[in-house]
Amino acid sequence: MDDNMWFVLRTKPNRDFRAIERLRQHHPDAFAPSEVKFRRRGRVRQRVPMRYSLIPGYVVLGTYGPPRWPDICGLDEVVGPVSFDGTPARLDPSAVTQLRMMETTETTIQLHKGFKAGDTVKIDGGPFGGHIAPVIEIRNGRAMIRLPLLGSEQTISIPVEYLDAA
Repeated sequence: MDDNMWFVLRTKPNRDFRAIERLRQHHPDAFAPSEVKFRRRGRVRQRVPMRYSLIPGYVVLGTYGPPRWPDICGLDEVVGPVSFDGTPARLDPSAVTQLRMMETTETTIQLHKGFKAGDTVKIDGGPFGGHIAPVIEIRNGRAMIRLPLLGSEQTISIPVEYLDAA
């Protein structure tokens, strides 16, 4: 990665991933930090994974040697490089490492977590991560749990994705 010269490119709206596809034909080190979210689609409201850019309108490009700006900017999806005083700004390799760490390429969802109402679960995500609590009820992808908060037991609704059998 240190051999590359890194740049940030602006893209047309909603064209980030298409720009990456086109850029990778000649520059394999093109990416955009992204995450996978699930949306409900269709008549049966099926959950479908959708990839979203964490920095919409921008992609990161790594080149071995000086980039050919006319070829890169000639792509329909690319508006141009982020530049200062007309000179494309190079990105520090440590910043590229941080951007790559933001990126999630795949999300795994366990459909059966191995718990039901009455079981004790461990909270793996969200603001209550690390707590262990009993499940009162599970409905619509959320679990009602009881946690000791503010001096008394509180009932809290948490997405089941954040829970695991204790």
